[in-house]
Amino acid sequence: MIVIRRAEPRGRVRRSTETDELFRALVFGGNTMGATSRGVWRPSTEVYETETTLEIVAELAGMDREKIEVVIEGDIISIQGVRPDPAVCDHRSYHEARIPYGPFAADIGVPFAVHADAASANYESGFLQISIPREIARKLVPRQHNGHKSTEVQG
Repeated sequence: MIVIRRAEPRGRVRRSTETDELFRALVFGGNTMGATSRGVWRPSTEVYETETTLEIVAELAGMDREKIEVVIEGDIISIQGVRPDPAVCDHRSYHEARIPYGPFAADIGVPFAVHADAASANYESGFLQISIPREIARKLVPRQHNGHKSTEVQG
């Protein structure tokens, strides 16, 4: 079972630093946000919306579902954990090394209001899928009351 927990929104300083790291990764190349400064790799992710949900898919092969943490902090969803190296040994001679191991993290900005308490997550075949329902928007309906206009909230 993957536990999704809520946390207080992070401070502006931490957010600013992470934004700077993302900008440097985009401008100067590389596909891991903060990998050099924090020793953390970022999994491949897809973020898309449907009519009713925000969907996040992260590629996390080789993980134990109990070791994946999903935290919702205000308008940021953080996915984090540690992918263990299955072939630990004293000496290796690599010919190719493209699979990152160790701590990982991905912060995803939420582009619209969501119902975080109803979020769900599933991990299957190496993919983590997080589904968060959209908040239902309330409609403002103008109405006449004793010759004066007022606004009524519906929904």
